[in-house]
Amino acid sequence: MRRMRTLIALAAIAIITLVPIGGVSAADIEVAAGCGLADAIEAANGDVAVGGCPAGAGADIIRLMMDVALDAELPKITSDLTLDGGGHTISGGGELSILDAREATLELRSATLSGGSARYGGALFGDKARITIVDSVFRDNLSEVSGAAVFVQHSPLTVSGSIFEDNEALGAGAAIVIIEATATISDSVFRDNRANFNGAIGNQGGTLTIRDSVFRGNAVNLDGGAIGGEDAPMTIINSEFHDNRADRFGGALTYDTGAWSISGSRFSGNHAAEFGGAIYNNWESELSLSDSVLDGNTGGRGAGAIFNRDEAKLLIVDSLITNSSAPFGGAIMNDDSSVTIESSRLTNNSAESWGGAIYSRGSRTIEIIDSELRGNTSDGFGGALSITEGKAIISGSALRGNEAVYAGGGLAMTKTGAVEITNSTFGENVAGDSAGGILVMENASARLNHVTIAHNKAPVAAGLFHASEGSTRLTNSLLSSNSGGDCGVARDFSLAEIRGSFSSDGSCNLWPAGRSALGALVEPEDGSPAYYPLTRRTAAIDAFDCDSAVPHDQLGAPRPQGDACDAGAIEFIRAEGDEDACIVTATHTLRFRASPGGDILGSVPAGSAHAALDFAQGWVQIDYNDAVGWISGDYVTEEGGC
Repeated sequence: MRRMRTLIALAAIAIITLVPIGGVSAADIEVAAGCGLADAIEAANGDVAVGGCPAGAGADIIRLMMDVALDAELPKITSDLTLDGGGHTISGGGELSILDAREATLELRSATLSGGSARYGGALFGDKARITIVDSVFRDNLSEVSGAAVFVQHSPLTVSGSIFEDNEALGAGAAIVIIEATATISDSVFRDNRANFNGAIGNQGGTLTIRDSVFRGNAVNLDGGAIGGEDAPMTIINSEFHDNRADRFGGALTYDTGAWSISGSRFSGNHAAEFGGAIYNNWESELSLSDSVLDGNTGGRGAGAIFNRDEAKLLIVDSLITNSSAPFGGAIMNDDSSVTIESSRLTNNSAESWGGAIYSRGSRTIEIIDSELRGNTSDGFGGALSITEGKAIISGSALRGNEAVYAGGGLAMTKTGAVEITNSTFGENVAGDSAGGILVMENASARLNHVTIAHNKAPVAAGLFHASEGSTRLTNSLLSSNSGGDCGVARDFSLAEIRGSFSSDGSCNLWPAGRSALGALVEPEDGSPAYYPLTRRTAAIDAFDCDSAVPHDQLGAPRPQGDACDAGAIEFIRAEGDEDACIVTATHTLRFRASPGGDILGSVPAGSAHAALDFAQGWVQIDYNDAVGWISGDYVTEEGGC
C-alpha cells in the first residue's frame, strides 16, 4: 500500500469575473483561501453560488491558486468546464478519487493529479464526456481494476504535453484506459507505470492515435508492457518505446483482433519473459510497421522483437530490426500467420536454436522483398531464416554474413516448408556442419530462379545442400566459390530439376561457370541489398533463353542485357565501348579456337597481350595472327576496362 498523505481542509473565498466564451457568459472562479474546489465545481455545475464560491455561468473556468488535498470525494462534473491548475497539485491522498466528468466537457490544464484511488479512474473518470488534458502530470495514482490515472468510456479524449508516471492498476492500464472512445495522445511521456496487463494504456473497442510520445520503463505481470489493444484501431507515429517489460507477451505492445499501424517509431531494450520482446501481434490482427527501428529487444522463449500469431498479418516496410535475441526467431517469430517484409533490414539478431532473424511455422506465407538479412546467428539451424512449415517467398533480397552453428547458415528449410527464391543473393554465410547458404531437408522443397549463391562456408555443401524427400529445383542460378563445395545432395536423394544453372566447381552436375565468375561484393550506398556482379570471364553470361516471369534482375535492370539472359541474380551490363579498353594477357600457352570450345586454330603463347573483342561463356575473343578466335578466360589476366 502506498503511504497515506495528511489531508488538508481548505477554507474558501472566491473571485469571480464574467467573460464571454463563444458569445456565452462564463464564470472565472479562483480556488484560493476562501473557495474550495468542491464548492467551485458545484457552483459551476448549477450556475449558483456555493459556499464562498460565486455562481457559474455557462462554460466556466476554475483556476487553482494553491495545491488542493482532498478530504472527501469531489462532486461529479456535469457542466462544461475548464480546470486550469496553474502548476498546482490536486491530491487524493492515496484513498480518494479526484475528478469525475459525466456527460460534460472537461479541459484540464497545467495541473498535477496525484494520489487518486478508485476502482476505475483513480485520478480522472469520464463517462459520455469530452475530455482534454494539456500540460498536466498524473503521478502515483491507483486503481483497483483499471485506469489508475484516467479511465474514459464513450468519451472522446485528447492528451497533449503531459506526463503519466508511477501509476498502478491492479487490473489494466495504469495510465489510461479507453473503452469505446476516440483518443488522441501527443507529445506526452509515460514512464514507470505498472499493471497486471497493458502497463500504460489499455484500449478496448476505441480508436487510439499516439504521436510524438515516449513510453519508458512501464511493466506488467502479463501482456503489453506499455500498451494493449483489443478490437480497437490504433495508430502510432514518431514515438519511442524503451525498456518496457511484460512477464508474458509483448514487452512494449500487444494487440488482438483489428487493424493498427506504427510509423517512424523506435523500440529498444524492451523484454517479454515469453514471446514478443517488443510487439505481440495476435489473433487476426493486422499490423503495418514502417520507417521504424527495433533495436536490442528480447524474448525469453521466442520472438526477440515481434511475435506474429494466430492468423495475424504483419507488414514491415522500410524498417530496421537489429540486435534482438530469443531462443526462436531472434527478430521475428511467425506462428501460423502471414508476414511481408519489404525494403527492410534485419541485422545482428540471434537465436539460441532456430532462425537467427526469422523463425516461421504453420501453414501461412512469409514474403521477403527487396530486403537484407545480414549478420544474424543461430546456435542451431537457419542463421538468418528458418522455415519449418508453410511457405516462404524471397525476391530481390540478400541473405549474407549470417551463421548457423549446425546447418543452413543463410536459410534452413525443414519439415514441410516450401520456399520460392527469385533474383536474390546468398553470400558469405557460414554453417558449422553443412549448407552455409541454403539447407533443404526432411520433406521441405525449394525452387530457385535467378539466384546467386557465393562465398559461403561449411564443411559439406557450403552453397546448397539437398537432403529432402521434397524437391529442389534450380533454374538460371549461379553457385560460385563456396568453401566446402558449391552444391551437395545427400545419399539416395537428387535434385528434381536443373535448368540453365552453373557452379564454379561443377558439383551437382551443374554447368561450369568458370573460376572467376563473380566480382567483389557490392554494397549499394542507398542501403539496398548487396550483390555480386558477374565478370566477363564467366560462361553464365548470355547463357539461356529468358524466362518471361522474371523480366528484371535483383537491381531492377531489364533482362536480357545481351543476346540472352544471364545466370544468377544480376545481369551483366556492358558499358558502351568498354571492350576496346580491355587488355588480356595469357598466363599459359593457350589453344586458339574458332569458337568457344570449338576447333583449334593454333596456340597463343604465354605472356602475350591482346585486346579483348568479346566475352562469352568463359571465353575471350581476340585477334591473333590476322585471325579472330577464342581463348579460355580462366587463364588470362585483365587490365584496363575489363
